[in-house]
Amino acid sequence: MKRFTTFTLGVLLAVLVLNAGASFSPTQSAQADGSLPPIPGGLPSSFTLGLANQADNIGWMTGSGVGWNSRYQYITGGVNTDSNWKTWNSPAGMYASYYMEDSARAGYLPVETYYQLLQSSPSSGNNEIERDFNNLNNYSTMWAYYDDFKLLMVQARNFGKPVIVQIEPDLMGFLQKRSTNPNNLSAVVGSSGYSDVAGYPNTVAGFNQAMVGLRNKYAPNVLLAYHISTWASSFGDISTSSDPNFNTQGAAQETASFYQQTGANYDLLFYDVADRDAALYQSWGNPNTWWDVNNVTFPNFNRFHQYTSLITTQTGKRGMLWQVPIGNTVSRTMNNTNHHWQDNRAQYYLNNSGNQHLQDLANSGIIGILFGGGDSNCTSYYDSAYDGVTNPNPINGNNAWSNVSDDDGGYLRQQAQAYYARGGLSLPSSGTPPAPPAPSVWQLSASTSGTLTNGSTVTVSANFAAPANTSGTYLVDIEVYDLNTNQKVKQWWGNQSFTAGQPQTLTNSLQVQTGRYQVRLGIFTTNWSNIAWLQNGPTYQVN
Repeated sequence: MKRFTTFTLGVLLAVLVLNAGASFSPTQSAQADGSLPPIPGGLPSSFTLGLANQADNIGWMTGSGVGWNSRYQYITGGVNTDSNWKTWNSPAGMYASYYMEDSARAGYLPVETYYQLLQSSPSSGNNEIERDFNNLNNYSTMWAYYDDFKLLMVQARNFGKPVIVQIEPDLMGFLQKRSTNPNNLSAVVGSSGYSDVAGYPNTVAGFNQAMVGLRNKYAPNVLLAYHISTWASSFGDISTSSDPNFNTQGAAQETASFYQQTGANYDLLFYDVADRDAALYQSWGNPNTWWDVNNVTFPNFNRFHQYTSLITTQTGKRGMLWQVPIGNTVSRTMNNTNHHWQDNRAQYYLNNSGNQHLQDLANSGIIGILFGGGDSNCTSYYDSAYDGVTNPNPINGNNAWSNVSDDDGGYLRQQAQAYYARGGLSLPSSGTPPAPPAPSVWQLSASTSGTLTNGSTVTVSANFAAPANTSGTYLVDIEVYDLNTNQKVKQWWGNQSFTAGQPQTLTNSLQVQTGRYQVRLGIFTTNWSNIAWLQNGPTYQVN
């Protein structure tokens, strides 16, 4: 998972004259009843746990004493290189087949992470974003890409049982940074000359439609997963932001909207919360990947659950956490050296207190966790360090003695054993309203809809969510500023009743003219005592 902190948003609005005291029009969210979507067919009705597990390491899983549900690996190497996954066994494609078959024999659902674009040739560009985009727009590369993916689908069809295939981690996040509309981003699809994708538009939306189309044609038993990047929106990275006023709703809505605009019907969403242990990131000078287990400071777990709940509701898709760090702050062996880096996500979700934290996650639409590291130095559940049983002097209060050679001191296996011993956790059924924890502070965001041209009418939407234990009547202020003059050119304000923890959207329509503008929001007591203020709301351009 790659991290970004800034993004320039250029899209919409302008205004007429000041209109103080205008009335508001409340509206509902995209999925008004807030119900959970169905669990995809072929998946368990209970919360599942799985691991990153290479083909030659299945013996650790089967001998761990844990009733794991799934295992995942990367399908990678590049579609037109000598290191392609097709060459790892003979005949071509059997590597994936062997993995699926071995998984099924052990009782595990196989998960294949299809990560091919970056490693493909020619891979020109100064960074991963450029290399991905350039390959996506290369005719010969994309012909080979669709042919390579077809082979994986054929192997999956021959396997004949449910298998999850995740498409290109990070790719959609990188593309969302370029434009919030995948229909405005070029990609070689129909023009690639590959007959199975003929007719699909040459856009990022068309690329996603083609991937789903290839699955539909060759492997209907495959559950296709779309990757959600927490850093992709113009609002920043929810998984690292320490800002208590981070626009959770805006980030979720923008990311969900990008998926919806692809027009592709994936089965699942995969969320990547962090690809390395928090202490490893901290050793590189980034302390903000630690999440507060008390859910007081930020980033924290409750805010992430709010984010996933919003995306679940808007997209109508359940999700899984993927590549979740394995480190803990309990075992003595976790001394913040390579393979022994501390983290707190595994112990937050799997702990001696029961399933409540998993229940919070399930209520937000998540149906399982796949634990793994995105770096060879990350903490592992087995002895990847080849250093045997280690119990160095405690740091940060990690006093638990290790008696196994697992790099995490055996914590993940022990807590997974305890989870299954408790009988697991039944997932909320389809139609059950998700119940993520209420926000701890006011959440403010803004958006618009309509034609963004001079003289047309657009709708300004202001989104407010009251924190837990905060109900009553408050004064809501919505303002629009001309950024060229820094003058307020439109304002709506009035009293509004709020219920604790409940989001509310207020809308007003206006005629627009050419210019560059910014929306700002405020929550006040009825005598104008400031409570919360979104000073730097979204910036819009009308041509």
